[in-house]
Amino acid sequence: TRAGAEFVTPLSISALTGEKVFQDLFSLTDEAEMGHIQLSRSADLVVVAPATADLMAKLASGHAKPDDRTLVVSAVRGQTNYGICSTDFLEYAFRTDSYRLEISFNPDGSWSYVSETMLKVRGRDELFPHRDVNMLVKVAEPTPNPLMLRLAAKKG
Repeated sequence: TRAGAEFVTPLSISALTGEKVFQDLFSLTDEAEMGHIQLSRSADLVVVAPATADLMAKLASGHAKPDDRTLVVSAVRGQTNYGICSTDFLEYAFRTDSYRLEISFNPDGSWSYVSETMLKVRGRDELFPHRDVNMLVKVAEPTPNPLMLRLAAKKG
């Protein structure tokens, strides 16, 4: 996102990965080669920063306001409106039949989640319920990226 590029610059990501960074899905310079199609076929990872509660809810086809404290995403195998993506190995060994993820943003700055997944484990007849509960707390200010510090020093 444009806001994300202010926080984590494309140059930083490119320097760390050694790969080109795409900021615009329909860039005029990349569209001569149908860049948006190539990107969808070749990308191993897509990073969207900052990933706000609003963005995460919209990605799940939901809606959240900036002051919302909780969001929920869920999917059930076979539904046509929300998909479950997987890999060949996971489909073979630990197929996901449904999931529900509830994320809570706490007033103290921490955030917590409850993840409930129903898995079809190879060799078992019944579904296996997996539940994961966690709270994440900021323990310190982030350490600035050394490359970014050097770039900022050059600009200033």
